[in-house]
Amino acid sequence: MKSKNGFTLIELICVMSIISILSCITIPKLGIVRDYEMKNYIQELACDIANLKLKRIANQKGSIKIFRDSYMKVIFLKQDYFNTKTEWVTLPKNMHLRTNIRSKRIVFSPGGEPINAGEIFVIDDTRDKVIRLTLMPYTGKVTIYEIHEDLY
Repeated sequence: MKSKNGFTLIELICVMSIISILSCITIPKLGIVRDYEMKNYIQELACDIANLKLKRIANQKGSIKIFRDSYMKVIFLKQDYFNTKTEWVTLPKNMHLRTNIRSKRIVFSPGGEPINAGEIFVIDDTRDKVIRLTLMPYTGKVTIYEIHEDLY
């Protein structure tokens, strides 16, 4: 009598179907993590802009300089330009910034109005997703919009 070691065709089909169902559940969740990173980054930038506005009203000087893959916060702790606090904030991989703000610097007047107003786009290259941050002239209000690739 032969020894029957191995799996039947029905057992293999059942295992393959279970694996495919589990992969359908977990793979889309990777995009959710990417969206969270992108929204977290843009909210941090919006908070930094609002904080810079409040510091300028409190008579401290500072600016935010926009680069392709990061931005730099510079806060002058006193009236001299040598006592500064500088911090770099870098985007996650495959994301970049684009802006229409002149000189790519955000600076506020002593009254809290932005000297250079405009828009900053955070672009995810892998998923063709764009989030727009708008800095309003005169008020310095920061608003965030999620837009599609073809609109920017």
